[in-house]
Amino acid sequence: MNNLKDDYKKCEEVIKKNSLSFYAAFKNLPSEEANAVYSIYVFNRIIDDIVDETPDQKAALEKYRDFYKEYELFKNREAKDNYNWRALRDTVDKYNIPYAFFEEQLEGQRRGIGLTGFSTEKELEEYSRLVAGSVGKMLLPVLSSSYDRKMERACEELGIAMQYTNILRDISEDAKVRSQVYLPEDLMKEYGIGIEHIKEKRLNDSYTEMIWKMIEKANTYYDSFKNSVPDFKVKARLPLMLALVYYREILREIEKDIPGSLEKRVVISSKRKMELFHETRKEIRNRF
Repeated sequence: MNNLKDDYKKCEEVIKKNSLSFYAAFKNLPSEEANAVYSIYVFNRIIDDIVDETPDQKAALEKYRDFYKEYELFKNREAKDNYNWRALRDTVDKYNIPYAFFEEQLEGQRRGIGLTGFSTEKELEEYSRLVAGSVGKMLLPVLSSSYDRKMERACEELGIAMQYTNILRDISEDAKVRSQVYLPEDLMKEYGIGIEHIKEKRLNDSYTEMIWKMIEKANTYYDSFKNSVPDFKVKARLPLMLALVYYREILREIEKDIPGSLEKRVVISSKRKMELFHETRKEIRNRF
């Protein structure tokens, strides 16, 4: 007989291996809520890897469809007897998480198959809402005793900000490995920047100004979410704020040297995370 405790432990191992910042934030939750977060993370990690790590579009679509069939079985309580589905079933039942939130993620990932970029910032924001904002909404029933559309929107805004942060952090890698960037084409055109400028590191003040604009937009969303933190469970406030400040710190490092951020992927050190932890805990105590 399978042990649910072991299933959750496997989920924890996945998040610990793949997202140190996310894990560092949410491991501060009580164990029951933390386990729920880990199981939700694994669902998103699996589908994200299917899309990101399968370069052949036809093969990616086939794998996506296979996973979607597994999800439909899960939804109908006929899921495969795997650790990830067992843990997620326990989480969804315990916190009554709407299936619609999972389906937003799946729709976003479907759109991501073969994705080469975004024509407009509006397209980027909608994609970010689906693939990142949906994660926040999945966590909402776990981290809040009750919620409304306003809180759903706050989670979407945090997700959009984090997605923008990931895009800005990975510009150089995406240009080198995938020969593409996920900055909106209309924004790049406005500032006279092409992918060749990024690949060849032929950067100027216009590039810096363009990145500043993206950073400012992300910070607007971070600020908006921060105002919603008091609406969450008391024990969820620190983990949520840590998730915000860890990702926001990536933006701050990029801000310090925008051209230099293309030379080396920005990573927040364990020492700096510990400093941010103590700063954030103090802020939570004083503000909330």
